Amino acid sequence: MRIILVTSKLNFLTSGGSITDTDLKAENLKAMGHDVSALTVYSQNNIINKTLTYRLIEERFQTRYQLRVQYHIWKVLKKYSAEADIFHVEGQYMLGAGLYRWFGGEKPVVLHFNREYFAWRMGSFWKNPVRFFKQRIRYLLERILVPLIANKNDHFMFNTPFLRDAFERFGLRYDSPATVMPDFVDEKRLFTGAGTNADEALKLRRERNDTVQLYATGRLISEKGFDILIRALATLSGKPDVHLTLGGQGPEMDRLKKLAEDLGVGNLVSFPGWVTYEQMAKFLSASDVFILPRWFHEVGSVILLEAMAFGLPCVVMGGGALEWLVGRDDLTFNPGDPRDLAKKIEVLVADRERRLEFSQYCRDRFVGTFHIRTLAPQLESVFTKVVAGSIIDA
Repeated sequence: MRIILVTSKLNFLTSGGSITDTDLKAENLKAMGHDVSALTVYSQNNIINKTLTYRLIEERFQTRYQLRVQYHIWKVLKKYSAEADIFHVEGQYMLGAGLYRWFGGEKPVVLHFNREYFAWRMGSFWKNPVRFFKQRIRYLLERILVPLIANKNDHFMFNTPFLRDAFERFGLRYDSPATVMPDFVDEKRLFTGAGTNADEALKLRRERNDTVQLYATGRLISEKGFDILIRALATLSGKPDVHLTLGGQGPEMDRLKKLAEDLGVGNLVSFPGWVTYEQMAKFLSASDVFILPRWFHEVGSVILLEAMAFGLPCVVMGGGALEWLVGRDDLTFNPGDPRDLAKKIEVLVADRERRLEFSQYCRDRFVGTFHIRTLAPQLESVFTKVVAGSIIDA
């Protein structure tokens, strides 16, 4: 098959997991014998510090205005239609891809969704009423356009079942069942960056018997709920021998530092700021527990999957996509409840054997369910069936 994956950019230095996901899909499909290209539409933002095994096609959109962006996506798909048997397109471009199929585009399109739709974000009326009304108008407009246009595409893939359900409520419909496929994780790059491997990381974790190292990371924004984690640390009973490394940069950093000091746990928390991927991998390797205190209910997390690849016990908020990825409710806490999070941390800190049991469980779940060896053949199968015009099995 001739496969073109359409994405915004390939920035391997500072961007998130969606870039790695696209790169790994392209690499693995290429290794399977397919003719694979990645088409970046904001190529002026590409930062490529590795040798690509697949072809790179660079377009340079100059607009961020959504209607114009969707129009340009339509034109780009038409431009490269003769060079593809199938397009894999980021979900944010679903209207442009739908226009391509609606107005005679011959090659099938698989849409891939890995996060909530931008139109769902509603700011505060009281903080910025003009912006609020603009967001509301956009939401209502796209609530009409999505069922009308996006449903012209051929197949839909979501990285969690919760995201699939949310888009279905927004108006997406499909003749065959949608595919749920978590993001691809570059296990090789992860362990190379840390200078270790999965077995060695598990072995060292079993041998460590000193301060329990907690690790959390991400952009320091309110949506991540890192304040919940600091409050949980402050409510731990007794004086457990723990230390939290809170990685990442963002507008909440100063507030989080002050909160830690005000709650008397400033000496238990370190803020390394933004670090390279390799440094992040080393933090994962040196930690005993990974914590992701809050994220959007529907959306998955690449850093969570990377922590599971390292065999870290992963504590996440319950009731959504994060719990689905972890797969056990005894590794979850009540959303927004620092006291319940503290209880989960206390169990893992006090019971070393329990901690090691969860460590092995998370590693086994990653290998058995989320490894590239499992996901890549599934992706190839989806593409093969869509090109053949077959109904995708549930």
